[in-house]
Amino acid sequence: MNGCVLILHEKTMELMEVFKTYNVECKCIVREGLGNFFPDDFPKLLAEASQYILEPSIE
Repeated sequence: MNGCVLILHEKTMELMEVFKTYNVECKCIVREGLGNFFPDDFPKLLAEASQYILEPSIE
């Protein structure tokens, strides 16, 4: 199961550790100093996140 979560950075990092404990695959992309704004490459990141969710991992 893959997924994306958009919440505060510290809580996101805590949640990712919980996911790892239960073998839930996750990914976090951080843009330092951006705050709550969309990055210039948001369309690319959205496509990457969508692909991550929709395509099962091969392991």
